[in-house]
Amino acid sequence: MRMVRRQRGFTFTGLILVSGLVFTIIFVVLKLFPFVKESFSVKQAMQSVVNQPASSRNTPKAVLKLFQRSLDVNTVGKFTDADLPKYAKVKKIKGSRDKMLVMVYEKRGAFFWNFDIVMKFNHSVVLPSGASPGS
Repeated sequence: MRMVRRQRGFTFTGLILVSGLVFTIIFVVLKLFPFVKESFSVKQAMQSVVNQPASSRNTPKAVLKLFQRSLDVNTVGKFTDADLPKYAKVKKIKGSRDKMLVMVYEKRGAFFWNFDIVMKFNHSVVLPSGASPGS
């Protein structure tokens, strides 16, 4: 009596399902990449403000001006001089001479057909005063 061997391998249905899953993942990654890239550019711009001398960022207005310049260098064109104060704030840290640059914003974009992507970002960095507490 002959034994019936079962077919092994990938069926056409399996190929279609795996291909659909791979293309869906690629589609989502390509749609989310600009959002994540902008977030990293904003973080990089904030870090470049921290790296500036403390004397050049002594007022909140000067900090925002440095931050806007850094955003322009990092090609983040979403924020203009007029609307940057809505998203970025310079706050004092209690019990310290240091300040904190806080950036809170959301990014919206089309995803697929009638669906949109909304991502909220909240970044902050400490701006050291550059002076010792005793002076």
